[in-house]
Amino acid sequence: MKYLLPEWYYLAVAIPFGIGFLVLTPPNQVPDEHAHLLRAYQISEGRIIAEKVGPLTGSELPLSVSTFMSQYDDLRFHPEKKINRAMILNTGSIRIEHNGRAFINFANTAIHPPLAYLPQALGIFLARQFTSSMLALLYAGRVFNLIVATALVFYAIRRAPIGKWIFVVLALTPMHLFMASSLSSDALTNALSFLIVAQVLYVGFGPNGSV
Repeated sequence: MKYLLPEWYYLAVAIPFGIGFLVLTPPNQVPDEHAHLLRAYQISEGRIIAEKVGPLTGSELPLSVSTFMSQYDDLRFHPEKKINRAMILNTGSIRIEHNGRAFINFANTAIHPPLAYLPQALGIFLARQFTSSMLALLYAGRVFNLIVATALVFYAIRRAPIGKWIFVVLALTPMHLFMASSLSSDALTNALSFLIVAQVLYVGFGPNGSV
């Protein structure tokens, strides 16, 4: 049965656990997710190159993007503080205000290539056609990031002629699934790394047998 194949086993485990991480992790509780959202939002507006203003690097964005994420700052590095579903849903009232824009610094993610943010940016762009809720935009970006990262790893496992189960074990580690279900650029970076290794193995050990 195909469901016993490594790539299908990976998919069967990655999807529910990825969704679990996506839903249960509050906004801004993934490393640098605030900055990842700012970079992804910039790209969703069709601007892929960050701007320099003095010593700062970032872009002019709606202030509501930063305001939304700041609602969760108190949780960071404080595991004793808890949040519930109602508190998260309350932040759904924060809307994009296109008239209230300002330059926002996100130097740590501005240096990342735009390719690493295409899934998140696409999710944010599409969601913005239907809603102005920042909460909805964040989760749309997470969903698209998880879908693309999972699909790439699935294809990488299928492509690899050897070591498929090693791919599965590495791709199902909690940290990989946690990052894949966030706005982090690490999701696509890790997935493409799996794909590159799989392609090298395919060329070296596949039908042609030579690199």
